[in-house]
Amino acid sequence: MTGSGFSRDGYIIDQGRMKSIPYGKFNSDWNGCGWIAVYNLMHALEFDVTPQQVHKLCAQALPLGGFIGTPVKTVVGVLELFDIKVRLVRGKKRVSPVIGEFSHGILRFFDGKYDHYVAFTDAGSGMYRFFNSDTERETDIMTMDRFLRLRCKGFKLTLIGVVSHP
Repeated sequence: MTGSGFSRDGYIIDQGRMKSIPYGKFNSDWNGCGWIAVYNLMHALEFDVTPQQVHKLCAQALPLGGFIGTPVKTVVGVLELFDIKVRLVRGKKRVSPVIGEFSHGILRFFDGKYDHYVAFTDAGSGMYRFFNSDTERETDIMTMDRFLRLRCKGFKLTLIGVVSHP
């Protein structure tokens, strides 16, 4: 990790380093995982956007001033601004059988303490790379099943899978 919260290839991988960036009623180290996941997904899809641009779009769309974090509807709405078409799948039992259909996406899940968003991309050979999921590792690569077993506690899970993009 570069020490700035970014990976060497430009992804935000340490949300805790974003504490100086306000996001609604809190700072991004507390509830910025939504805008961070949107930025990381767009970076993976090779969109020419900065973290600041994505942050601003997400912050403007936050209901209740961000008191409840970033709703899935906000994430989807920002992606749609860039003509990124997605499919929503809710529930662990529904997500697991279809996850292989998506090479890019965002997962929202309960990590045992809080709801959290993580962007992912296909890393090949049945492996996925996850962003802002493990601050101890710059490159967090594993199978989707392993990720869901290790990180997703309970049944609360939403997949925002990319269907198409420009």
